[in-house]
Amino acid sequence: MVYIVCRSKERGEAARSKIQSATGNKNVHLEICDVSCIGDVKTLALRFSVKDEAVHILVNNAGVLEQNRLTTSEGHKMNFAVNVLGTYAMTELMLPLLEKAAPNAHHGCIGRNVHLSIELQFNSKEFNGVEQYARKEHVICLFIYRPRKDD
Repeated sequence: MVYIVCRSKERGEAARSKIQSATGNKNVHLEICDVSCIGDVKTLALRFSVKDEAVHILVNNAGVLEQNRLTTSEGHKMNFAVNVLGTYAMTELMLPLLEKAAPNAHHGCIGRNVHLSIELQFNSKEFNGVEQYARKEHVICLFIYRPRKDD
């Protein structure tokens, strides 16, 4: 079974249809979730937990490169909410189902090759979406590669 998670039902349905046509797999399901909203991410993870099925692969591909400072309904900067908080929350909340599929597996991160020569903490008065995106890529890999409790 394949699940795709999209913010937009219309775009999600189009993506699902395209995947089904390209692969011949009619067992592709759509879940709606706004990754900028941690409440939505928690609700999505709960829906999967209730199914109590193993999750074999989780691909976090949601991302935004907003050039303006936008704030989510939960009070977070949009770039940070989607690119860091949402991705982190999704991974952490889905981890039990990923471990169910492969209890001894090593979890990894394939990130974009972004050279980061700037500090992780944003201190500048000038907001630069590209720099924020680079920070996000670095932070995600730091989250993923942190030592596990049993290491």
